[in-house]
Amino acid sequence: MLTRKTFLAFAATIAVVVAAALFMALTSGQTQADASGATKPVAVEVSAAVQDDLIEYVSAVGTVTAMRDVMVSSETGGRITAVPVRVGDVVRRGQTLVQVDDELRAIAVDQAKAQLQAAETNLKKAKRDFERSETLSRSGDVADVELEGDRLAYHSSGAQYAAASAALKLAQRQYDDTKIKAPIAGIVALRKVEVGKWSRQVVKWRISWIFRASG
Repeated sequence: MLTRKTFLAFAATIAVVVAAALFMALTSGQTQADASGATKPVAVEVSAAVQDDLIEYVSAVGTVTAMRDVMVSSETGGRITAVPVRVGDVVRRGQTLVQVDDELRAIAVDQAKAQLQAAETNLKKAKRDFERSETLSRSGDVADVELEGDRLAYHSSGAQYAAASAALKLAQRQYDDTKIKAPIAGIVALRKVEVGKWSRQVVKWRISWIFRASG
């Protein structure tokens, strides 16, 4: 018959054996799991490296102001016959913004051209008369008074031709000024003219060029 002391020793031995068996079973399972996990393939996606632009969008609250504002005014007066652009239109330098009635100025240009042609004809005739008188004066066939008269007529014709040439340039400038043009490229920001109104050198425009934001 087992004594109490022998029974307790036997129970302790059984407990140790069971604990050792459980520890070995757990350790073996963990090792297999680690081995299977290490060899399992993992799906990945690859692509070639390229150089490209990185676009960033920034949202901000501010006031849009122009880096350059130009007020455009007319250099001539007259009835406005055409306004080919509107506020918000993009215009290039030299583009016509307003057309002022140019009928009378076109007539003035034609008159100036006719006067210049007449002055040129008189100048050529006066030059021939003076050269002929100068040649004849060397042989004594023309009096000094007549030679001096032809010389004065020649110089006077030259002055008239110069005046007619200047008058044509002035008439042409006034005709060109009937087309009010943009001095710079930009965006029309202000327009205070309408077709049919009378312009007295107060045609107001504002053209803005290259906007920037400030806040």
